[in-house]
Amino acid sequence: PRHHPETAVIEHQATSEHVIHCFDTLECHFDGVRGPRPVFQDAYCPLFVTWKKRMGGRATDEPHLRGCIGTLEPKDLHSALSEYTLISA
Repeated sequence: PRHHPETAVIEHQATSEHVIHCFDTLECHFDGVRGPRPVFQDAYCPLFVTWKKRMGGRATDEPHLRGCIGTLEPKDLHSALSEYTLISA
């Protein structure tokens, strides 16, 4: 597959750093400040961002889909993860 020379092609799942980045991106967006700098390694890969919400507010409630977007076409992870976070929310 074609990829940018400065990024690696990965086939791994999300890490806690990816999840934290998504939440920080949302918080910065709603606070009206610049988004966070990624602390994880950049990569060129497909990605999906899915948000689930507990409808009853209790930890035991089953989470329901709130939003989801993604692509099977490899994207630059550093820029695409923030973009897809905001679109899916």
